[in-house]
Amino acid sequence: MDKFSVVVPCFNEEENLPYLFGRLNLLKEALIPKFQLQFVFVNDGSTDQTLKLLEKASFNGCETLILNHDPNRGVGEGIRTGFKGASGDFIATIDADCSYDPMELIEMLKLYDDETDIIIASPYHPGGSVKDVPKFRLFLSQNVSRLYRLVLGLDIYTYTSIFRIYRHYVIGRIDFKDSGFYAIAEILVDAAYKGCRIKEYPAQLRGRKYGKSKLNFGKEIKNHSSFLLRSMKKRLFLRV
Repeated sequence: MDKFSVVVPCFNEEENLPYLFGRLNLLKEALIPKFQLQFVFVNDGSTDQTLKLLEKASFNGCETLILNHDPNRGVGEGIRTGFKGASGDFIATIDADCSYDPMELIEMLKLYDDETDIIIASPYHPGGSVKDVPKFRLFLSQNVSRLYRLVLGLDIYTYTSIFRIYRHYVIGRIDFKDSGFYAIAEILVDAAYKGCRIKEYPAQLRGRKYGKSKLNFGKEIKNHSSFLLRSMKKRLFLRV
């Protein structure tokens, strides 16, 4: 039986965690007949009750691992730490705010075949959608993804979705430097340049129900612009 790990970076998510736990327990009931399940929570230097809630969470029949950062290091570091703790044949990374429903992982897993390494939840795919997302987040995410697609020439619609599933061997191949949000795009670009085979799952991106976004709008525009320029130079180098 294959093992399936779900990595969840968490930073000050006390308001949202009860809802997340409910969705993960539903996911558990749907997947546990087919997979051994592991939940890897990375408490990224939270200053609220996030850690206490994680320690009280119950997922009977599943392996649960809680990893801690002190202080906060950023979502990229949360993913990096989560990858180190995850031992599944398949490893998912998901948002703690449930902006993508964890239950979508069930349908995403069905897309795997021998020719697929990574599956991305893709709201900007022609079959995807967006609902109740704040305009500033949608503007950044949608337009950054368009720029990556245009400049890098990769046949991918969505670069900014953390909601993905990787085969375990992919984790050892990819290299990413950033500790913040743009690590999400960095991982995907590096994987594509190294020949990983990527599929997109048309998903719905929704605004968070509880808590506040941690996104720094100005900082992320600057980071993505800088990384896009470096990626473009790398693409030109690879063509030589």
